Amino acid sequence: MTQQPILPHFRAHAWPLLLVLALLIATACAASPTTDDGRSTAITRQRSASATLAPSPTVEPSATPTATPAPSPTATVVPSATPSPTPAGLSEAELAEMRPNELGWALVMEYHLIEPGEDAEYSRTPDSLRADLAWLYDNGYYPITFRDLASANFDSVPAGRSPVVLTFDDSSIGQYNILADGSIDPESAMGILLAFHKAHPDFPPIATWFPLLEVDVPSRILWGQPEWVDQKLQHILELGGEIGSHTVTHNRLDQLEESQIQWQLGTSQRTLEERIGGGYDVVSLALPLGIYPANEALIQAGTVDGVPYGYLYAAEVAGGMTVVPYAASWDPIHIARAPAAAGYIDALMGQIERRPSLKYISDGDPTTLTFPSEATLDEEQQGTFDAARWPDLVVRRYDRALSDE
Repeated sequence: MTQQPILPHFRAHAWPLLLVLALLIATACAASPTTDDGRSTAITRQRSASATLAPSPTVEPSATPTATPAPSPTATVVPSATPSPTPAGLSEAELAEMRPNELGWALVMEYHLIEPGEDAEYSRTPDSLRADLAWLYDNGYYPITFRDLASANFDSVPAGRSPVVLTFDDSSIGQYNILADGSIDPESAMGILLAFHKAHPDFPPIATWFPLLEVDVPSRILWGQPEWVDQKLQHILELGGEIGSHTVTHNRLDQLEESQIQWQLGTSQRTLEERIGGGYDVVSLALPLGIYPANEALIQAGTVDGVPYGYLYAAEVAGGMTVVPYAASWDPIHIARAPAAAGYIDALMGQIERRPSLKYISDGDPTTLTFPSEATLDEEQQGTFDAARWPDLVVRRYDRALSDE
């Protein structure tokens, strides 16, 4: 699929300049996301919460400039709750070591092709994916699904660890390939995830997969092996992963009639749910090319042949790290992702290493929300807790020492 970049300020011929800019931003540790005239204003709404760790590369190109969708209302920032005593179950020493921050930002990694050769905007080599997993593990990340992050279900994340969502768009065969002998290709993404889990049992092979159903590249229709589709779907779920939608044909939703948009969204959801069976609900959507329809309400509710559909969560195409549902700027259908594009992801990883205090770090207790006191919380995250939406949540605050960061 030959396409043109959607970012108005960084066309294809400017990619080298973008890479230099991204690296300079990483060094300064003060990046600010570029709003895309082909997407909604979600990144603008999250600017105060994710500016430092959110450089914007030219990813998921589109054919022509797109119309700007109607912006959604901006959430009102609510003052953070009154500090509480030391969180129950954590000693002062444990707090000092873990420095939990459950108001921190999460990382949603975005992959497309996994194939040999060299890393590019839309492809990652098997070795680079292995290196990404090693970096995530070494930096305390723990995989969860997209739906778990979006629903604030961080229960599985151990104390001191940070959630990461591994997402795979377009269902190319390099993501999940079955060899002639029936084994999983060790060079495919699934093979790499399983091997990494075997070597690191505390890093589960959990990912969210956004497949396509009908495109002109057979190897990208449900991972390119029709005879193995059902087994792959079931295996992903058995591992604790998630199946989401990437529509049927990957058409730009801003260029379709509303009836066609509903057909794309509803047919994809229904087809996947029927294939999976067992009452499984497909609730997550990755927008093709990251472009939203003018009527964004069609994401959350519509009908196809009188049958209703609806998605609870939707993924952006870029934006860097994302705020979590506890933040006032949270928008469940505009969730930022970090594309594993050459140069970009390396710059972002470097920024995270330099500003680890901005990460979501679990306290290991699903019944409480623990984050630093206002005085010791990073400036970008001060005053962003949406207490009004979480009135029944037990909030614990503590003074975090940051002198060695």
